[in-house]
Amino acid sequence: DGDTWNACTISTGVSMYAVATDGAGNWVAVGVSDWVAYSNDNGLTWTPLNSGTGTSFRDIAYAGNGRWIAVGVGGAGAYSDDNGASWTALDTGAGVNVNAIACGRVFCIGVGNDDVLVRTFDRGVSWEVYSTGTGEIMYGIGVHIP
Repeated sequence: DGDTWNACTISTGVSMYAVATDGAGNWVAVGVSDWVAYSNDNGLTWTPLNSGTGTSFRDIAYAGNGRWIAVGVGGAGAYSDDNGASWTALDTGAGVNVNAIACGRVFCIGVGNDDVLVRTFDRGVSWEVYSTGTGEIMYGIGVHIP
């Protein structure tokens, strides 16, 4: 409900940019220099690790059915199917930074530099690249699921 907040520490030694939850007590945070951290106890404790994918991440979203998708610099990204404990590299095909990602029930959309929009209908396996038509850098996106 947001009435009470508790501080937490994620000890990666680098800047962390984003955090997401699956709504079932699992949280994943992403940052620069390939670093991620995950929590399986609603954020009380965190396990930091290097993803091994070579990506500086900018955002993360829960894509459903256990899949987490992180995006970042140069259109690179990664996905995890075990709540952040291990990662597999992916390429959105954007060729520029993808700064934000949001997922709905059947798709994920990312936005970023140079007017780019990427989307996937298969939880990050394949990506389509589009122009937003704004000519701008985009830093955020959201999806409403009624």
